[in-house]
Amino acid sequence: MLLLSGCGTDAVKSDEKTDPVLVEYPVVFIERTVNTSIEDNSVEPVYFSARNPTLFNPGAQLIIKSNAFPDSPRTNLTAQLFSSEQTTELAPDERIDIRDLSVSEDGQQFLVSIRAPQIEDADDDEQPTWNLWHYQLNTKQLERVIVSDNIAEQGDDLMASFLPDGRIIFASTRQRLSRAILLDEGKPQYTALNERGTNAVLNLHVMNADGTNIEQLTFNMSHDFYPLVLHDGHILYSRWDAMGGNDKINLYMMNPDGTENQLIYGWHSHQVEINDEQENIEFIKPQQMPNGDILLLLVKATTVKFIKRNLS
Repeated sequence: MLLLSGCGTDAVKSDEKTDPVLVEYPVVFIERTVNTSIEDNSVEPVYFSARNPTLFNPGAQLIIKSNAFPDSPRTNLTAQLFSSEQTTELAPDERIDIRDLSVSEDGQQFLVSIRAPQIEDADDDEQPTWNLWHYQLNTKQLERVIVSDNIAEQGDDLMASFLPDGRIIFASTRQRLSRAILLDEGKPQYTALNERGTNAVLNLHVMNADGTNIEQLTFNMSHDFYPLVLHDGHILYSRWDAMGGNDKINLYMMNPDGTENQLIYGWHSHQVEINDEQENIEFIKPQQMPNGDILLLLVKATTVKFIKRNLS
């Protein structure tokens, strides 16, 4: 759940009472229910994979409220987003997936990853990809960042954030420069799989706010993902180090242009004690707190926990 900075002209409303002193801050969040099997009417838990973030879990909706009071009116931003694309018994919000909310520094806009509904009887390579969408508070419009359908479907785009200069950094499987290098070398262009051969590789890319001038920044053979723009302008991100006998997700840092890339934390810190047992954990989804500390999502095979680390 994330707060957007309001314009301050509206009073906060709750139980039909107003307080002209308090400033109204809109709240945006992703709401989802557990997956339900239509065939046998059974409930199936949603499965999220740290190493396969492109996994499709339909059944999400993007909600915005004028403030954080429980009874404040809700607006479903994705209710009719793909309503005209398919005829199905499922509502649009039961057919799409949403993840990776990221609010701009001034609180006036946000980015989010949305995956369109599955296409019935289509092959895997013909299914929709994850796309980045942009919402502005002043226009109240949710629009796809990359306008061209052809360019938008060239890869899965996830985990976007605004850079200080207005550009967008994100993780993507499109591997644009990697493909260009293959073409220059007279080799077939293809989407590289991670070193375990399970999924297409995510690497960090940047592009203009209007979706143009896409540039690949990293070239890891396994995932580079979850980029975080730090207060000082550096990029902190998670890297899956899987070469040789290694199999870890560590934290790296680089400049916004991809230079001075270096390991920051995690190589020898993957064992922690949880409930009196030693567990191997991964470091993903970093977020920076106002005091500079980094809040991390620690992931193991069956458990997800939050932990705060001071990396200074």
